[in-house]
Amino acid sequence: MRFDIVTLFPEMFESFTNCSILKRAINKGLIEVHFHNPREFATDKHRTVDDYPYGGGGGMLLRVEPFWRAIKSVPGNPYRILLSPQGRLFNQDVAKELVKRGHILLICGHYEGIDERITELVDEEISIGDYVLTGGELPAMVLVDAVTRLIPGALGCEDSPKRDSFYDGILDFPHYTKPREFEGLKVPEVLLSGNHEEVERWRRREALRRTFQRRPELVDKISLRKYMEKGTYVGLVHYPVYNQHREIITTTVANLDIHDISRCCRTYGVKVFYIITPIEAQRETVKRIVRHWTEGVGSKLNPDRREALERVKVSPSVEETVRRIEEREKAEPIVIATSARPSSKMISFRDLKWRILLEERPLLLLFGTGWGLTEEVKSWSDGLLEPIEWKGDYNHLSVRAAVAIILDRLFRSV
Repeated sequence: MRFDIVTLFPEMFESFTNCSILKRAINKGLIEVHFHNPREFATDKHRTVDDYPYGGGGGMLLRVEPFWRAIKSVPGNPYRILLSPQGRLFNQDVAKELVKRGHILLICGHYEGIDERITELVDEEISIGDYVLTGGELPAMVLVDAVTRLIPGALGCEDSPKRDSFYDGILDFPHYTKPREFEGLKVPEVLLSGNHEEVERWRRREALRRTFQRRPELVDKISLRKYMEKGTYVGLVHYPVYNQHREIITTTVANLDIHDISRCCRTYGVKVFYIITPIEAQRETVKRIVRHWTEGVGSKLNPDRREALERVKVSPSVEETVRRIEEREKAEPIVIATSARPSSKMISFRDLKWRILLEERPLLLLFGTGWGLTEEVKSWSDGLLEPIEWKGDYNHLSVRAAVAIILDRLFRSV
């Protein structure tokens, strides 16, 4: 990989490129680092690179001509990045994007900034944080270091980058070495057990615990699918549910619900979509519809629909659904009910993610038809998910829309 750095102070990088991982990567031929000083492209006898800004104001502004020429002098077709507090915030995901570029040109500003016309040559602007530095040299070092670590062979162990904080969206787990006890502080017994499976499970759990305690906002951004060992299940409950008079009834299964929710479940990796009704005739109707799309003419006409409908199963009750999941997963599921009404038993999306990740149990999401799940079902469940709300007092989503939004919030990484 090649880095070209346009900077007025190339001497700032001398110790940076002659130490530790960067030096080894350069010596191995894994990276090249080249510097281009805009002063060498200035045309006056004083090699002037700055001037007063038009319109007045304090400080000096970097001139366009020397920087333009310095950038244009770089051979090849590099991806051009201006280090700027106004740019996209740099993080591990951005580093993973940039390592695929192969050739990166970094432009380090200074003083009060750089002539805006330089941005015509730039592919994007990147910031390392919401603060202002004297120049772009330190951000350039941060970016080069973070990207270099991801190049195969740059670190001593190939798995090292994957162990780093933020690599998969969460913080790193705690690390220990000799001695086994120091000042009364002991190394956790599991790390001394020799049981590699238990060690990995402990590390995963501790990484998640540390993330939730120290950086809980990261939990909002990660996708559950990446970390869940057990499966997710959706149950569409037709009994017991309420009608508009708060009477307990059984609702009719709708063909549209079968198709739309099954497609949602396939999209977000749900293992089984259970349609829960005590009426045998309705369960047989669902089976007949599913067979048409998975075994009959429909399977040949629309393979995508077949793939979605293959996840549809019927169940006579919520209790039987839980029993089947427990039998399949060898673990009792976390049962979460949904409602458009707030409740004292309410659990947030963040807390639900946290619970699923730490408890390592399957998840069953229950959605009500009609006018919603009965209080009996809600009280029997392990939690009631916070309602989907927006500004205003209208909150009357279809169950199909609710399923889509909830699955997206849980399984899409931000």
